[in-house]
Amino acid sequence: MMKNKRNTIVAAVMLLICPALMAQDTLRTDVIDVVKNYNATLSDAIKIKVLPNPEIPEFKAPNLKYTLPAAQLALAPTFTVAKPLFMGSSALPKLKNNYTKIGFGNYASPIFEFYMNSLRSRSYHANIFYKHYSAKGDKDFNQFSDNNLGGDFKRFYKKSTLSLTGNYQRNAFRAYGLPDSITDPGSFLQIDPAKRILNTVNLEGRVNNKQQDSSSFRYDLGLNYYLFQATKYALDTKEHDIIFDGAFTKLIAGVHLVELYTALNVVSAETPYNRTYFHFNPDYHLSPYKGLHLKVGFKSTYFKDDQSNSNFNFFPVADARYEVIPQKAIAFAGIDGGVIKNTNRTVLNENRFAFPNGQFNNSIKKFEFYAGIKGNFSAKTGYLFSYGYRQMKDMIFFVNDYAYSRGADFTAMNDNARVTTIKGELNFQYSERMRLAAVAHVYAYKMDSLDKASQLPTTDLRLNATYNIGDKFLLKADVFFMNPRYSYVIDPISNPAGSYTKMKGLLDMNLGIDYRYNKTVSLFLNFNNLTANRYQRWYNYPVYGFNLHGGLNITF
Repeated sequence: MMKNKRNTIVAAVMLLICPALMAQDTLRTDVIDVVKNYNATLSDAIKIKVLPNPEIPEFKAPNLKYTLPAAQLALAPTFTVAKPLFMGSSALPKLKNNYTKIGFGNYASPIFEFYMNSLRSRSYHANIFYKHYSAKGDKDFNQFSDNNLGGDFKRFYKKSTLSLTGNYQRNAFRAYGLPDSITDPGSFLQIDPAKRILNTVNLEGRVNNKQQDSSSFRYDLGLNYYLFQATKYALDTKEHDIIFDGAFTKLIAGVHLVELYTALNVVSAETPYNRTYFHFNPDYHLSPYKGLHLKVGFKSTYFKDDQSNSNFNFFPVADARYEVIPQKAIAFAGIDGGVIKNTNRTVLNENRFAFPNGQFNNSIKKFEFYAGIKGNFSAKTGYLFSYGYRQMKDMIFFVNDYAYSRGADFTAMNDNARVTTIKGELNFQYSERMRLAAVAHVYAYKMDSLDKASQLPTTDLRLNATYNIGDKFLLKADVFFMNPRYSYVIDPISNPAGSYTKMKGLLDMNLGIDYRYNKTVSLFLNFNNLTANRYQRWYNYPVYGFNLHGGLNITF
């Protein structure tokens, strides 16, 4: 009912309005201008204090499904089998244990060497060798013949090693160092024909234990015997020498090292003259901090002979080494001393033209000081420079004594001396193919009796170079220089006080070429004394001039 009333009222109102709207058939065109002052004002900004809260859209991952057809395709395989890494052959390379050298040169000089070695073994090692070198020379009585036969055997046990060594050496030569005015040296010397023969038999046995670890106790015991015989002299001699020695080493707490060397030596000569030596030399090693190594100890020797002579010598020993620049420079300094045993064998090995006496005095190195620096300038260049000073009692000098052989033989003369030595050494290695080395010494002598060091130089220089060309050619060069020296000459009749004779300096240049035909055969050619300088290493004994040797080496 109410709804019908409302609809009736609305319809009546609409009927009243419609006639009025239809009566306004024209528009008024009046224009009215309103002019007034206008002031624009801005209302204060009002910050909305409601923080935005953006809606995070909801994401739902689609659920996708794939369907693959169950079809099998026939495909040819394309993979390759990988080759295993090659670690090398486990078999050791085959060794060639034998070697021989055969050559010949002017002055009718044959060369022969032969070496035979056992194959690789865990239980033993053995070898034997023989060497021969001789020449007739170009002057009366300057021929010689050197022979050497030897071998050694080693037996390896679980905790030790036994070594046996044997050697026989024979040196035959002539005493040709006589003035040119003597035309018949044999009758002049009353020895036909001034021939000298040296025979040496040497036997040695040693036993030492294997080092189980760095702190284990080490020992090395040895027994050595030699027989030395000098014949065809105005006074022949025979000499026996027996040495029993032992070296003992122990590392304490992994840092300190204690070493001890002791030896008993008995020397017997045919003259007769018997001597006994007892050596006791302990030393102690320590490294207080990185780069510094110290050694302190002493050497002591008790000496007694059958002529009622006996003495005891004591020498302090010290050595210090400090690494100034790691792997570049090591500074070192120390003191030393000792007793030097002079025998017929040691004297004639130094100068085979010396006269065997049988009763040589011991040389005593009363005090020695040395200092220097060594290291590497670079990975290819090494160096050493040192200074040394020593005080010697009864140092040996060789003088020409006309008492027995009219100057053809030398006498070993003893004198106290102070010796200063300056040494310089350089080494250069350019890869494995080229190597260069140079060593120089400068000496200064001051003696009690002699004014000059007889037969000894004050300067010497040695140069050495090797060059490998493609492992086929090996070139070798050597140069040796010694400045002029003086020889002290004594003649009991015409010059009993003795006088000095100046000897010229010497320069010896040598060149060698090796051609390696294959791993078994190689050829060699050596040019010796290229300057043909017949210098005298010992007074009145000129060496051979230019000489040439050629031959081949064979390994099998």
